[in-house]
Amino acid sequence: MKRIRLFETMLYASILLVALCMPLLMENFRYGGWGEVLKRWLRLSPLVLIFLINNYVLVPRMLFQRKHLSYFLSCIVSVVAVICLSYLIFPLQPPFAGVVHRSYIVNLDKINLIERNRIVFEKDIYIPVGEQYKEEFQNWVEKNFLQ
Repeated sequence: MKRIRLFETMLYASILLVALCMPLLMENFRYGGWGEVLKRWLRLSPLVLIFLINNYVLVPRMLFQRKHLSYFLSCIVSVVAVICLSYLIFPLQPPFAGVVHRSYIVNLDKINLIERNRIVFEKDIYIPVGEQYKEEFQNWVEKNFLQ
């Protein structure tokens, strides 16, 4: 039994380690630095908290004791409580993502320059603005930059 529990704990630790490394391996670290990585980790923390509550409190005390209805209700209450707390701690940010081309969704916060229907993020990264998105994007630019 201890061997199975050790394997289970190692598996959970491995999954958590992979989840924590994902922002470092993705583009977030390159463009946003440690601040962006920390934001991703903070956004992940409610999910980890729900997992820990379920795995180490609810399952042993209710599900293994065959209190299925109590377990189900407790799961709902814990998920709702953690989600409510996470919204209090991390309020929703306005949407900064915009579709500018059928192949691209961009973070509108990271735009450095707009030239000739192209968005420039860094000196060598250009994203074209598609014809069907041009009018909406121009309205967004006028509203947010040309005030």
